[in-house]
Amino acid sequence: MMDSIASFFDSYGEREWERLERTAYGRLIFNCHMWFLENDIGPGRRVLDAGCGSGRFALPAALSGSDVTLLDISQTQLDIAEQKLYENNCTGKFVAASITDMSIFPDDTFDTVICYGAVLNYLRHSLINALRELRRVLRPSGALLISVNSRYGMLRSAAASPPMPLSDLFGDPDRWGIREIADTGDENMPIDSSHPPRHFFTASELTALLQETKFREITLGAAPAAMSGLKRQMEEIARNQKAWETVLYTENCLYKTPHIADCGDYILARATK
Repeated sequence: MMDSIASFFDSYGEREWERLERTAYGRLIFNCHMWFLENDIGPGRRVLDAGCGSGRFALPAALSGSDVTLLDISQTQLDIAEQKLYENNCTGKFVAASITDMSIFPDDTFDTVICYGAVLNYLRHSLINALRELRRVLRPSGALLISVNSRYGMLRSAAASPPMPLSDLFGDPDRWGIREIADTGDENMPIDSSHPPRHFFTASELTALLQETKFREITLGAAPAAMSGLKRQMEEIARNQKAWETVLYTENCLYKTPHIADCGDYILARATK
């Protein structure tokens, strides 16, 4: 399983960096993630980006003055991340490993651990072990910031930007596992066939998993919130600077509203050790 995940992200290449930049909707998602993170990075903080991908969030952490370590199962993504930090006159430590086994790090090493970009969606049977490892490497009272693909957000996204006509997608639910995703969150026949199979979370499920692995002070968010699913409309809005600023303002006001956590493409969670 880990080999197939590494192979997928090796082949994904620069698209992992571009996916939160090339569209207005992607930039909105990026902003929500950064608002959620900004109080846990800064000068003097030891930050681990676990499952860092191309370094999209490690870079602002490094620019903030944090001492950043980047870990990923894909050497290709690590190489891209190293280049992005170099281009911005930043440094970091780069580690090729899985978040299910971070024995290279002692206990209580980091002030902040970031696990953004739906890393946990791919782990399925290794999920609890990964959460225990993320907690182990955190110092006491340190913060874990994670994002996972939402079960409801995934179905909305498929309807808003379907990879095929909607009548084909929802008209053949057994082929595409639509009912199984709705019932259990498990994707055993990926709608996007290039992806390894994933599990899509609900907010209550994610909260229960964090509690089971002894995290506390859990805060949830959605990325995006009120604008979830409006991919085409975001491109139109972004062409008007005042409209774009208004969207950012309203999203910032709403994205941590408790009952809205299930509404986004991503569920955000912050928890402490």
